[in-house]
Amino acid sequence: MSLQAKTRVGLLYLLPAVGVFVIWYGVLFAANPPGVSPRGTLSFLLTQGPRPLFFRWFLALPALCLMMMTAYLSSLAATRVGYVALVIAGLCLAIAAWLTVPVDLAVCTTLPPVYGLFLAYAKRAS
Repeated sequence: MSLQAKTRVGLLYLLPAVGVFVIWYGVLFAANPPGVSPRGTLSFLLTQGPRPLFFRWFLALPALCLMMMTAYLSSLAATRVGYVALVIAGLCLAIAAWLTVPVDLAVCTTLPPVYGLFLAYAKRAS
């Protein structure tokens, strides 16, 4: 069974989303001091922590990646204009990731649009 190119690109957006979920799990459940609830830790990180904007972005990144995945799996990616718009949006998301999150997550966020560009170029060349 072969997946369509747009489906493969969309599924690649699961990588950064899952990566961020794993990090949030570690921060909220594994790294808590005794007597502090995960809700208290989350509240502290998003409001009073040393870098609240970083953690807010870290909370938004998986949602944005899942929205991009959904868009690639929808009929929007079936048209040329829609596909190009999604690749451009993915590149913008990747640039924002490179400016804000650790390198490994930035690489995972960059893979889908770069792969999408590669597939578009390969299709155009053939």
